[in-house]
Amino acid sequence: LQAADPDGRILMPNSTLMVHQGYTSIANDHPETIQRSAKEDKRIRARINRILYERSKLSTTTLLTQKQFIAEITFDVYYSAQQAISAGLADRMLEV
Repeated sequence: LQAADPDGRILMPNSTLMVHQGYTSIANDHPETIQRSAKEDKRIRARINRILYERSKLSTTTLLTQKQFIAEITFDVYYSAQQAISAGLADRMLEV
């Protein structure tokens, strides 16, 4: 959804948008592997959080700071279509 063109993030009225908490699997229990995987996970999460925040258009409003936004999406979170629009994660609902 966040890859859509500006104003192209359209939801059906009864849809639910889920922002899924990131997940990393580590196949090796070697301390160096765990450390590298944790570092990479942190880098990827920071990038995804930044992209979501910027694409949500919240960065141009005073609704939520980036820190507040990240705190809200740290775990799986579900939005109704209207909530997703209010949060800036979608642009509009398709009128049916």
